[in-house]
Amino acid sequence: MATTAPALPQPTATADVEARIRAANVLVYENTDELNIGMWVQDALEGMGIKYTQTGSYSGHFMEFLNSGKPYDLIIVDAESKDIISGEFWDVINTRLTRDKAALIAEVWYLESEANGPISKILSGCGVSFRKSFELSDSIYWWDPTHPIFNEPNSVLPLLHFDRFWANGAGDQIRLGGSGNATMLAGLSAKQSDEGVLATCYDGRVIIQTFSDHDYKQGDIIPLWQNYIHYTLKNHFLAVQ
Repeated sequence: MATTAPALPQPTATADVEARIRAANVLVYENTDELNIGMWVQDALEGMGIKYTQTGSYSGHFMEFLNSGKPYDLIIVDAESKDIISGEFWDVINTRLTRDKAALIAEVWYLESEANGPISKILSGCGVSFRKSFELSDSIYWWDPTHPIFNEPNSVLPLLHFDRFWANGAGDQIRLGGSGNATMLAGLSAKQSDEGVLATCYDGRVIIQTFSDHDYKQGDIIPLWQNYIHYTLKNHFLAVQ
């Protein structure tokens, strides 16, 4: 009597997206190499087994990669040190964001000088606006503790404990504003207010962080960045599939 072989399990959309995350093309500008204080974004990527192109603090190389024909699934601007990514860089990034549906994670503490320049297209499309700067780091509270950014793949507690590295210019406050549908995720107040420092937008493909990583503990920041990377790449691949 003939028998039918059991059907093999079919790949799920979730499994496919996870595989694509591990094989993603990631471009990183991370300028803390100049101070030799640790490349925490690089550490986060390596801990996830994701390959990346790292330009360090060489902004000219970063622009060359941005202007190349190579597609990138995720662009990371970690401009924590006092050299910044500004002006025309954001025009090129915005093109990749809108044309290619690329993902973006931007750590920008210096919106006071940039908010009305080319980055304004990204901020407006995100749905956030600059409020004011703050000089010294302080406790950061999660406004939506159940959000995947704080729970997948790592469970990350609010950044209530800080160890100030930067003596001034620690970050900026942002609030809702613009044409986008941003979700404000964290801020300097215990309840949601105009004192935001973390937002996601563009259907989860973009994260804007306006506090400085090295004012907090490495053991808290690296898992948080891994969640950023996972979340934005997941939403990028869902958008382009």
